[in-house]
Amino acid sequence: MDKEKEYEKELKKETDMFLSVCNREDARALILYKEKDGTEDIARIATLTIVFGFRKLFFKIMAKMSQESANECIARITEVMNDFETINKWVTEFISKSMSEEFSKNMLPYWEEYAKGVDRATFSLSDYFKVGKEKFRFEYLIK
Repeated sequence: MDKEKEYEKELKKETDMFLSVCNREDARALILYKEKDGTEDIARIATLTIVFGFRKLFFKIMAKMSQESANECIARITEVMNDFETINKWVTEFISKSMSEEFSKNMLPYWEEYAKGVDRATFSLSDYFKVGKEKFRFEYLIK
């Protein structure tokens, strides 16, 4: 299989996994995104894809947007880059509101334990782009 087909296959897998645990509103925002909807929800969802290690999906989200909207989205993500409290709130709400009860039940305690040990003074979302930092890949929690 060539690299492009392999990438598309991995992107589809990431997208399917992420959508399987989204709540209805987030899934709708991701699938039916329109420029007029604004960027706050998409910035939050894109941030979640970073935290959970779905890099390909993150770049797909950015690619779907106009240059202006993508810039606004990146600006919002940059605003919360070192703000663990905001990101923690987004992640906790995402997990709690998931359509997958199994995901919520298994991932919430895992995330809460992780959050206790986060050094708020040195936290940076950019660390989640580093290879091997996919602490929260949750495919093993989804059946």
